Amino acid sequence: MLDNVSSWVRDNKILTAVLFFLILLPVLLFSYAILGTQADSAQSSFVEVKEGNIEINSDDADGDAERVEGLVENYNGYVEQNRKTDTSYHTEIDMTLRLPSQGENYSALIKSLRNEFRVASYEVQNYRLSTQQEQDEISILNTALSDYDAIRGDIRQMQTSPEKMDLLMEVTEKQLEIQDKKKRYERDLSEKQRRSDEATLHVTIKEDKAVEILPDNIGNRFRESLQDTIDALVGMAVGLVTDGVTLFFRVVQIIPVAVAYRLGTTLYRQYW
Repeated sequence: MLDNVSSWVRDNKILTAVLFFLILLPVLLFSYAILGTQADSAQSSFVEVKEGNIEINSDDADGDAERVEGLVENYNGYVEQNRKTDTSYHTEIDMTLRLPSQGENYSALIKSLRNEFRVASYEVQNYRLSTQQEQDEISILNTALSDYDAIRGDIRQMQTSPEKMDLLMEVTEKQLEIQDKKKRYERDLSEKQRRSDEATLHVTIKEDKAVEILPDNIGNRFRESLQDTIDALVGMAVGLVTDGVTLFFRVVQIIPVAVAYRLGTTLYRQYW
């Protein structure tokens, strides 16, 4: 059996090499990633990030939001996001400001905000984000793509066969998978770099609303309600008086008739 295997290997050197790389390459890449990260840990790369939060108390949230937007534009920045929440108790506007992190614009903007508004609280953070992992992974994946390109070239030298087509399909799938991973790491690296190039400031403007215990027109409404009640009582009294007078006249009209009827009945009994 060993003789048959040796004979097949001699007759299919390219295919053997391709299979060897397909099996061994992932192991080599994984080992390189671990060793490379350990070797370069002392020389890790970082980006500097500036972020801050400011809360402002306001009597006019909309007007103050416009003023903040004007200020950040004066310092070569812009409003990335603006969200407003309006309830019965308060109006709150959350703004995300972006401006160049280099120079003094960031600290100057914060100082202007503190001077021109009623700042309830603020917090500023400067910290580092490591980019070493993304850089290492991208380098490793680039090496893997180059190796698979070499494998693809070896496969193309093979005679046309079902095995050749299967190997080309497998290599293509591996390359697409590696390219997808590389794009993800590139996006992460780009986002970290963007956070370093542009400082971020989150501004919250809060306007408390006065709670109305009684409506402004409570006096007018009370007078109108009282007048309606008096009118209703007068109407009822007039109705009662009118009904009483009508009943009185009806009684007055009935009494003479009743008396005459009673007298006539009495005389009839005595004389007839």
